Amino acid sequence: MQINTQFKTTKLAFVTLLIMAVITVIAGCGSSSGNSIAKTANTSEAKTAAEEQGYVIKHEMGETALKQVPKKIVVLELSFLDALLTLNVTPVGITDDGSNKDVVNIAGKELEYTSVGTRSQPNLEAISMLQPDLIIADLSRHKTIYKELEGIAPTIVLKSLNASYQEILNSFSQIGEAAGKGDEAEKLLAEHHAVIEDLKKQVPADENRKVLLATFREDGVFVHGSESFYGELHQILGIKNAMQSETARENISLEQFVKLNPDVLYVTIVDDKILKEWSSNPLWQSVSAVKNDQIFDEIDRYVWTRYRGLKAAETIASDAIRLLYVK
Repeated sequence: MQINTQFKTTKLAFVTLLIMAVITVIAGCGSSSGNSIAKTANTSEAKTAAEEQGYVIKHEMGETALKQVPKKIVVLELSFLDALLTLNVTPVGITDDGSNKDVVNIAGKELEYTSVGTRSQPNLEAISMLQPDLIIADLSRHKTIYKELEGIAPTIVLKSLNASYQEILNSFSQIGEAAGKGDEAEKLLAEHHAVIEDLKKQVPADENRKVLLATFREDGVFVHGSESFYGELHQILGIKNAMQSETARENISLEQFVKLNPDVLYVTIVDDKILKEWSSNPLWQSVSAVKNDQIFDEIDRYVWTRYRGLKAAETIASDAIRLLYVK
């Protein structure tokens, strides 16, 4: 009987402990669930508060407040189009200069959008009809119509036309923030830097040739300086630019060209009249690039001088490595 009683007592104690353990577990789960629900509620409240508060984008003309992530964006420069497409955002309006050629080249396909005039003269009425919630304008081209654009929709003004390579990267980052894709923009910039660094490794440490990009047009010969998009990109690669100037591009004479004396000449041709005149002049033959047959015209004029985006930069850098070092 004594053994029986001891057994019953032990059994009762075990059952009691088991019940207490189950109650503790249930209580813990309830507490965890409560904490989880509370955290979700707090996160939701914070997100709602952020959406109600909006955010501010700093740009070349000051600051612009956006109430929410814009869904209808109008871009007035091709580099801004390139930036948005890289971020997987398609603008509703583009200044395409009356043709979708550049848009297709940048996008790699046809896009559904509304043409809003030319880059030099945007159609304000067409922009207004789209009822955009963000306009992205260029400092050089659109500074004088900033107030009119602001009257249509929130507008940020960034550098493109006369921008250096680094300024284009800064503009890309700002567009990412404005489009609500700041983190994605920074990730893409990091990937871009890695591509450029890999290409830079192919440039010999003792490279000392001076290169120059010249566009021959009916109204003159325009060369790009060291602070231009192409020029600064080359400097970063370790390739010197013949025209060391803070000006993005300049219209020069043959005498000025001879003085610059580039070792390598990249040529894009809109009109060949001036090129024919120069090449028939004995002064032309005195230039190192001419004497050493280092003139390259197999480059895409639009990519090298107009698009100014991450993809354009990678193409320019790849072209330069191919032309200068691949035999």
